This record gives sequence, structure tokens and C-alpha cells, in this order.
Amino acid sequence: MIRLLNVYTISLLASLGGLLYGFEISSMSGIINTDQYINYFGNPLGTRQGGITGAMTGGSIVGAMLAGFLGDW
Repeated sequence: MIRLLNVYTISLLASLGGLLYGFEISSMSGIINTDQYINYFGNPLGTRQGGITGAMTGGSIVGAMLAGFLGDW
């Protein structure tokens, strides 16, 4: 029974990670029109905006790869 509970716990945490990741991507729309964002990025269009959003995805991938190493350390 404990083994089965661990599988469900791990699955729940993994799905919550995906949910939070999706929330972070969608919350980016809340800062796009702020003065700080426009001053820093210069009101980017199309491809550049996609690159900015993609950089957040790249950072998540690198962080996920390093998390195991850092946790073991």
C-alpha cells in the first residue's frame, strides 16, 4: 500500500509542476504592458517576444536538469 501511495504522490507532484509551469507562461501576459517591461525590452514584436518567453522555458529546462545534482550535493 505504501508503494502505491508513493506512485500517486509522485504523479500528483509531477502534474502540479506542469500546472504551475503553464500558469507561469500565462502570467507573462500580465507584465507585457507594464512600463518596466516596455522600458527594458523596448516593446518587442513577434519573434523577439517569442524569444523572451522561450528563454523562460529554457531556464526551466536547465533548472530541472540541475535540480537532481544540486539535491544530491
